[in-house]
Amino acid sequence: MDHRKVMGLLDKIGVAVDVSKSGQQKDIGSPFRPSTVQESQILQDMTDQLGQRFIKLVSFKSCGMGHISAKFSRILTEQVDLTTE
Repeated sequence: MDHRKVMGLLDKIGVAVDVSKSGQQKDIGSPFRPSTVQESQILQDMTDQLGQRFIKLVSFKSCGMGHISAKFSRILTEQVDLTTE
């Protein structure tokens, strides 16, 4: 997962960011500071869960009762598909 970070640029132009938050992970993915290993793992886990949900929804809605057909096997790679078929 790619997260843009701007803290070096902000330092160069003299801008500082002050964050107020109500929980340890409330600013997860912030572009104003480096991510921790724990935060990166949380975001990757969320992405993996969404990918699995996508597969289940597509296979259930398109193929019936969760069975995967050859027609939709390419969709299940979870890659962006730009086909016009």
